[in-house]
Amino acid sequence: MKQVFMTRLGVALIFGIGVLVASMQPYPAQAQVKDYSFHPVLIYSFVRYIEWPEDKDVRDFDIGIYTSDRNVVLNFEKMAESKSSSSQRFTIHQFTNMDQMPKDLDLIFITENYNSSLEEITKRYAGGTLIVTEKANALDNGSCINFVTRRGRPYFEINTGEIRARNMQVSQRLLDLSINKR
Repeated sequence: MKQVFMTRLGVALIFGIGVLVASMQPYPAQAQVKDYSFHPVLIYSFVRYIEWPEDKDVRDFDIGIYTSDRNVVLNFEKMAESKSSSSQRFTIHQFTNMDQMPKDLDLIFITENYNSSLEEITKRYAGGTLIVTEKANALDNGSCINFVTRRGRPYFEINTGEIRARNMQVSQRLLDLSINKR
């Protein structure tokens, strides 16, 4: 009887250890889908709290989204539809390479996967265009506003020097909401 118990206990232990080891095996992580639902709302706020150059017609406001993710663009199109009025119309342009980029954009949002083009974009759109990114150290490479995640929460940082160099001014209210001001 004791031997049967020990055999059953041994089988149970081996089975239990096998289950534990199997559960610890690395499985391919599912691709995490980034939530871009708050980006259009924040970017709309940026538009309201930036003073644009006097010669800039902000009645019609063109936003370029550098991404292949259609869901990102859909979120921006919803914002444009709800915020456009007779006094200001928002138009969203999606592009996935530099050749597709319209010549005159008021704001460009470069998603994480396209940040390698930041330097070329900042040269092409030197004045009057607000460049918004989401990459570590993007402020060092010409971004005006950069989305960051800290402790799992979204924030944004501002490069006031770059904004001034583009003939724009940022309101103190927007600066107060950012986590990093340069």
